[in-house]
Amino acid sequence: MYYDTKVYFPWASRIFALTCENGAWESDVTAWLCRLARPGTLFIDVGGNIGLSSIPVLRTVQNSRLLSFEPSPNSLPYLQRTWKESEFQSRWAIVGKAAGESIGVGRFFVATPEYSMWDGLQDTKLAGERRLVEISQTTVDAEWQRLGCPSVSCIKIDVEGAEAQVLKGAEEVVRRDKPHLLLEWSQVNLASYGGDVSFLLHYADSHNYDVLALPKLSPVSGIHSLELHMLYTQMFLLVPRRNRDAQ
Repeated sequence: MYYDTKVYFPWASRIFALTCENGAWESDVTAWLCRLARPGTLFIDVGGNIGLSSIPVLRTVQNSRLLSFEPSPNSLPYLQRTWKESEFQSRWAIVGKAAGESIGVGRFFVATPEYSMWDGLQDTKLAGERRLVEISQTTVDAEWQRLGCPSVSCIKIDVEGAEAQVLKGAEEVVRRDKPHLLLEWSQVNLASYGGDVSFLLHYADSHNYDVLALPKLSPVSGIHSLELHMLYTQMFLLVPRRNRDAQ
């Protein structure tokens, strides 16, 4: 049981082993998600995997709603089974597609089930041999609109290097609601996309956000500061500047 919820894992998965070893999945990140997701609002989990970031929010944040994106054939069946047997069905929607900057189809690199946490739209070379499959792609904005454009308080993005593409497809919800954005920003993963590390700073500035490095909420002041923090962490929090003093 995980947060009093039965969760299904791929056989011999590393994510299961790490959760057992630590008693929780990414406990610092999970604690922040539970703090940032507000009662009665929607939390969007992009890269939902098997639900280990979603379930704590549903359990601890009163009347929260949740939208999970997970395209991986390694993880999606287990996430769906957990959802089906949970008490959260009425508050939890699952999209079995990748979230990107446009709607369509794309290729997806799938590792063996034990390394499913590293599946992604590009091969980051972090989990051994991969096979290539075709998956459907949508955008955060499209699925948010399908739900009727509810108020969004927090978006988590952990998609092995495709975080910039997800942000580009979430323009409407970010502009309207200014949710907190908690995302992975990894030099290794970004390299597989040819991504520019400084995109995070340009995005934050153009959308009126501050960038903080987890776990200590250290302010990121420029490209050299960002690159330094990336040596020690992969997780960053974008905070709307109007709410900065409340953190």
